[in-house]
Amino acid sequence: MNKIFAQYWWKILGMVLLCCVFLGGLLLPLSPGILTVNPDTAQVGQQELLNIEGYNTEFLKATDDIKVWLKWKDHYILADDVKVLDNQHLQATVLLPYTLGEEDLSNQTMDIVVSDDCNGTISQRNALVIGVNNREPLDIKEKACNPPIIQKSTLFGFPYREILNESIRNLFFHVPMWFCMVSLLMFSFIAAIMYLMKGDIKYDIYSSAAAQAGLLFGTLGILTGMLWANYTWGAPWPNDPKLNGAAIAMMIYIAYAILRGSVNDPIRKAKISAVYNIFAYVIYIAFIFVYPRLTDSLHPGNGGNPAFSNYDLDSSMRLFFYPAVIAWTILGFWLVSLKIRYKFALQNFEESEN
Repeated sequence: MNKIFAQYWWKILGMVLLCCVFLGGLLLPLSPGILTVNPDTAQVGQQELLNIEGYNTEFLKATDDIKVWLKWKDHYILADDVKVLDNQHLQATVLLPYTLGEEDLSNQTMDIVVSDDCNGTISQRNALVIGVNNREPLDIKEKACNPPIIQKSTLFGFPYREILNESIRNLFFHVPMWFCMVSLLMFSFIAAIMYLMKGDIKYDIYSSAAAQAGLLFGTLGILTGMLWANYTWGAPWPNDPKLNGAAIAMMIYIAYAILRGSVNDPIRKAKISAVYNIFAYVIYIAFIFVYPRLTDSLHPGNGGNPAFSNYDLDSSMRLFFYPAVIAWTILGFWLVSLKIRYKFALQNFEESEN
């Protein structure tokens, strides 16, 4: 039993982590957030009744009074009255002034902020469009107040982010798959160099097996990325440098697989493939990591667009993200080891037949 565990511990670890990622990453709820605000327009100089719909909220569990603010730039307006309808719905009455400071509020957009001791401080950007008052205005004064004190939610869950919503769980799949792909293609690149240095055919087997597995995880990464893009950007494949670079990089390695299949002589195939692999990896790095940073890009971490920060990747997501990176990488190298064993067995069989 100890010998079996010593031999397969890394595979067992990978499967345990992968199961945890699937179960926890898909089943744990998101933290509270604001789903809708109705109506989404308001008039200056009038009292407005806002219906606020929460997401995974527990408004009835709040022990302190729930407060609602409207936010414009650095100015906050506190709602006059807040009524809890149920765990997911609030009504807030707010009176909008004509100006805040020296600036007119009409034709501006305002954020909405809700805060209590259970759900924490949640918000929605551009929740209200402020229109010009066509009715008899109320006699009001300046209503700006101090900003809310940020409270943390007592409800455990992944962070609720506008636009991303439930698709934020794709972080446990799309990103780790690309981490795995990068590791596998790097291993393939190093094995190709080792073959050219030593001429041992085993390094060609290592290199081709890792490249094939890397191509598989790259394809899975593109498919999960397309799913994510469809929810966040409105299309599965917008004209984005990062996505286009990824597609070109995958086509380069598809050409690598075609090249290997077109050469019959094993030694010649190994040499040509090794040289091609080295250049392919350099071009791959350029299209994936360099080119997207030289121009505008929608993709996080490229073209001036910030990557996931501490605000997005909080402790609850790290709890599953890092194990996901380890699990998918282990799975990738496990597939490589199976492919290598198969190729060696096939090679030994052919030699015995001859």
